[in-house]
Amino acid sequence: FWLLRDALLKPTDRSGQPCNFKDFLLEKVLSKDDNDVWGDVASVRFKAAHCLLNFFTDFDAEMIPPPSTSSEVMENIEDPKYKDKISPDFIQQVEYVRTKIFEKCKPKRGYTA
Repeated sequence: FWLLRDALLKPTDRSGQPCNFKDFLLEKVLSKDDNDVWGDVASVRFKAAHCLLNFFTDFDAEMIPPPSTSSEVMENIEDPKYKDKISPDFIQQVEYVRTKIFEKCKPKRGYTA
């Protein structure tokens, strides 16, 4: 499960259309671009992407917005008196991701004889 924290921008696909974060990763970050002008850097990036996709044959990905734009809130986020200053979008997305993780990521069971 890949989680991008403090994401403000909406991901887009190669045609500029909005897409989910997993599609963004697959199309724009982890895919080989034949028009890439970065040379050796692109080759290393592609090799790294290839290794990641071979090791993690399937994955899910989500984005979470920042808890707040206020540095005071961010510095004191664990203080209960700042709880009402945390972004509702952040709280909603954290709960969504938390639920999704518990639904998809089951603990492994040990073998007992």
